[in-house]
Amino acid sequence: MANILALPVDHVPILATSSLFTSLRQRRPPSEDDWQHNEFSFEPFVKRELNINVDTADKMCPRFAQGSCDRGSACPLRHAVTKPAPPHNTTRDQSRRTVCKHWLRSLCKKGDQCDYLHEYDLRKMPECRFYATFGFCNSADECLYVHIDPGVKRRECERYERGFCELGPRCPKKHVRQVACPYYIAGFCPNGPDCNMGHIKARIPTPESRAATPLLTHRPLSIAEAFGGGPGIQELPTDSRTGRAIVSAEAWAAAEEARKMPAAGAKEN
Repeated sequence: MANILALPVDHVPILATSSLFTSLRQRRPPSEDDWQHNEFSFEPFVKRELNINVDTADKMCPRFAQGSCDRGSACPLRHAVTKPAPPHNTTRDQSRRTVCKHWLRSLCKKGDQCDYLHEYDLRKMPECRFYATFGFCNSADECLYVHIDPGVKRRECERYERGFCELGPRCPKKHVRQVACPYYIAGFCPNGPDCNMGHIKARIPTPESRAATPLLTHRPLSIAEAFGGGPGIQELPTDSRTGRAIVSAEAWAAAEEARKMPAAGAKEN
């Protein structure tokens, strides 16, 4: 058969080609039994370190997986019951890392579909654009937004992430010290991006990959927008008597309660 397939089309007999196509038509479609599991070299390490028990198809009962098994407890195969998925709480979604600035003023129309957090959390407040642009804020401690020190906003050094920066302490970028992950250095880390140790970057990130960082996507306020209400700024409702922006009572009460709480690490008298 292999010799026939290797010959040119003109030299293959007609009877041979017809019998070949007939045998191919009569073959059954491939099933799961035709495919063998290719075990990677790191699989025993992952199973041993993370205590993962991978149930193969020959251990699981296919009848029980489809609904019921007539053998019941006498079945030699395993009857595994899948656990129900935990309820999804949109207000506690870990992917929402910033408080919605429109929700703070009762102006958010998206509700549970909003991509931002609808709860007052001082650790996840949006950045004050006025303070980020000019270095000060007229609201001072009464500002509902977070004031980030410019020194903290320095980018992480790409060369230092790869293992060495020749500028050392004179580098204008931030050097974050981390203990190198021995598993990652050896070639594979089972924890992946959730590992608490440092994973040395092999390549310098491209400008396209760094374009989505908060420092680049944050557009500073212009003079017209900050003091004159430029065309790109949506005017918020204000009180006609005081001229101050209207803040929801819920957000204001949560802010007052958070300010009364002692700061982390503060000593009580």
